[in-house]
Amino acid sequence: MKDRITITILWHDHRKPVSLSVKKSSLRKLAILLSLVLLFFISFKAWALWNYAERSKLLAQKEQLMQRVSGLEKEWKRLEEEKQKMETKKKAISELEKKLLDIQRYLMERGIKIGSSGAMGGSNAFKPAEIDSLETLELLAEETYKSLRSLPIGYPVSGSITSTFGLRKNPFGRGYEFHTGIDIETPQDTPVRATADGVVVLADSFGNYGGTIILKHPTGYSTLYAHLSRIEVHDGQHVKAGQIIGRVGSTGRSTGPHLHYEVILDNKALDPMKFLVWR
Repeated sequence: MKDRITITILWHDHRKPVSLSVKKSSLRKLAILLSLVLLFFISFKAWALWNYAERSKLLAQKEQLMQRVSGLEKEWKRLEEEKQKMETKKKAISELEKKLLDIQRYLMERGIKIGSSGAMGGSNAFKPAEIDSLETLELLAEETYKSLRSLPIGYPVSGSITSTFGLRKNPFGRGYEFHTGIDIETPQDTPVRATADGVVVLADSFGNYGGTIILKHPTGYSTLYAHLSRIEVHDGQHVKAGQIIGRVGSTGRSTGPHLHYEVILDNKALDPMKFLVWR
């Protein structure tokens, strides 16, 4: 009996006690089994907690990565928008460059020189206010180009100036007379070109001037071309700067083939020499 253990169960309701006799070896086996079960449970619980912690850690890392990806997508979108803006600006700058080159080319064609300060008209040139946008700069260039084309600048014909503006000796008799323009000597039928964009207000014989063309320009100036042998425009016609409008002749009160050229503002004749070349 030494290798057995007796367990007696007593009831509160005075029932007959129950006695169990268990071998010590069986009890030890039961204890070992229960210990193994408890160890397994503890191990499983520890594994479950570790797995939960790792899963939570991975989920947090995933959330961080998703936020980074979202941030990168936003940054990529912003960079694409910036790229599109830069392309648009680049295109606009290219168009502006073309306009400025048109201005430069036009000035060269009209015989206009740039002042030593690098601006048209030298140190007295117009100095625009601060440019706050590319659009403003484009508008300025466009308006400048239109204004330049509307100014009577440059030579209407190639040749030698034989008579200037102002008081001169009368070529047809005694005394002096006031010459309201300049005379440019050049061969008969040499093409005469408009010095600015404008509209024809006179294209006909005009007293001592002979064959005459008068152009009205958007800037308020008018130009007169006289002694023409042939008139190649008509009243009301719009002409462009550099366009051929007639041919040199000796009609009217003239001593030989030449062009009499006048620049007029507010019905007052101005010295055309000031409009031939800017210095």
